[in-house]
Amino acid sequence: DEQIVFRRLSVFAGSMSLSMAQTVASCDRLDEWTVLEHLAALVDKSLVLVELVAEKSASESVGAPRYKLLESQRVLAAEMLNEAGEADVIARRHAHAVLDHFESSNAQYWLAPLDSLLQNVQADTDNLRAALAWAAGLNSDSASVQHRINDRAVLIALAGAAWWLWKPSLLTSEGVRWCLAAMAMIDANTPSLLEARLLYGFAAISHKSAADKELPALQRAAELYRQTNHCLERYHALALLSQKQAWRDDLSKAATAAADAASAVFDEAAKEEGWPAPTREALLVARTYIYEAAGRPADGQPLMEELVAIMRELGDTRRLDAALIQLAESLFVQGKAAEAIRIRSEVAERIDQGLGLARVDYAVTNLGNLCGALTFHGDVEAAMEAMLRVLPLLRRADKLATFSDHFALLSCKRGRFADAARILAWTDVGYQHSGFDREVSERRARDSTLEMLKKVLSPIELDRVLSAGAVMSEDEIFRVLLSD
Repeated sequence: DEQIVFRRLSVFAGSMSLSMAQTVASCDRLDEWTVLEHLAALVDKSLVLVELVAEKSASESVGAPRYKLLESQRVLAAEMLNEAGEADVIARRHAHAVLDHFESSNAQYWLAPLDSLLQNVQADTDNLRAALAWAAGLNSDSASVQHRINDRAVLIALAGAAWWLWKPSLLTSEGVRWCLAAMAMIDANTPSLLEARLLYGFAAISHKSAADKELPALQRAAELYRQTNHCLERYHALALLSQKQAWRDDLSKAATAAADAASAVFDEAAKEEGWPAPTREALLVARTYIYEAAGRPADGQPLMEELVAIMRELGDTRRLDAALIQLAESLFVQGKAAEAIRIRSEVAERIDQGLGLARVDYAVTNLGNLCGALTFHGDVEAAMEAMLRVLPLLRRADKLATFSDHFALLSCKRGRFADAARILAWTDVGYQHSGFDREVSERRARDSTLEMLKKVLSPIELDRVLSAGAVMSEDEIFRVLLSD
């Protein structure tokens, strides 16, 4: 029986919680308490290691035990699992255990602080990958049609339950790939709620990568949520749809989606179901983007000030940072660079004091935009410092194009005109492929850069370096930015 527990634990990637170990290793002859006894024996034999993960409770720091097999032991246990003919059934049990784990956190996504949700699941990122790969049939001994039919539902459910993990972990590209793989499995038998959740999650983390996929996904998700009477989820889908339509400068459709979110969902359902005040964030942000795209950025500032006030009262520092980042952008779009710099600097300092997995994505956004504001304000040295700090994070997050217009303007102000042109052309290509337009501050940076380049480079030289930049890779652009 001890060998049974040992070999079944090999299905875990990285470490495992006690509850998941008990769920996966138990069976008719081994209940969860018996598994616990054998797990303790394996620990005594040094076949399983115990790790303590620090967690912050309301009053103290506590240790949550996690268990792990050394790689050499895991390989041995996996061989034993294959010899016992249990590999596929235990992989399936593992996938369902991971799904249950993420489902329990996902159920609180709209209402609970994201920090606490991430703390509950971030240690199981490798287990999530393993479960997704198995459900997709990527690491199954049997690539049979039956396997794919049986487990497409697990892939759809798991990718949809875990979409919100990837962005704070700076693994957005990986999350998008898993969502797309799961979306390819959707058919007439897919439950409406699972389809809607997956489509929304894909659009949320894809950000501004593929308008031809993101917009239809949100439209479909909103309709499915309407059909199933899930008002809170429909509200968020409509608000995000409005925001993305504003990013395409389609103000009519953006306003329609915002109105639907406000009147058809938020006003009625919020009162009936008691939605908390932070729920207003999605609609306030969407309306602010609409004002900015319409050339009325000052009208969005009071909305962002309202958002900051809501988050201050809530006491959630992560959401407050997000609100302040949005307020700073509203100020910057109006040309109030000094005020934006002050807010972004305060946020950067606070994030530096408690930077963790749950806030590193905000560090990326804040530092990238701080660089833009400093560049606009003419503080080239401080802008360079901010850019060099954020570049390694951008490489991890695959998010360079979000701020590359500001980096191009910074290169111009440093007298590196050819580099600025290359960066600008590379960014243009990215927007053309995405189907989205630049936001106001990025468009302003691009226009300023191009105006400066036309003054210092001849038309022939400008055309030459723009053509060269248009075919450069992201790695090449990174090297340009890091060069002296």
